[in-house]
Amino acid sequence: MQKCGQEQEKGFQAFTALIKACIPTLVLLILWQLAFLSGKWSAYVLPGPGKVWSSFLTMLGNGTLFKHISVSLTASLLVFPYLFYVLSVWECWRP
Repeated sequence: MQKCGQEQEKGFQAFTALIKACIPTLVLLILWQLAFLSGKWSAYVLPGPGKVWSSFLTMLGNGTLFKHISVSLTASLLVFPYLFYVLSVWECWRP
């Protein structure tokens, strides 16, 4: 009987840890929504969380999200080694 109680306690601790981990994200989403609703920035500069979520789902559904991610990753993987090389050479030739 005590084993069941200990398992429930572990489950409760895991649940509270999950809730505590979600709090910063929820606070950030609320602040983002409030900033969007304040109207200080245009929707082009600061779209609301709902618009970003719907755009994410649309891009996920039609496959463009993966295309954009692959282009960004390819550019990063090609540019960063080149940049590292150029900066290393520059550093060697500096007086």
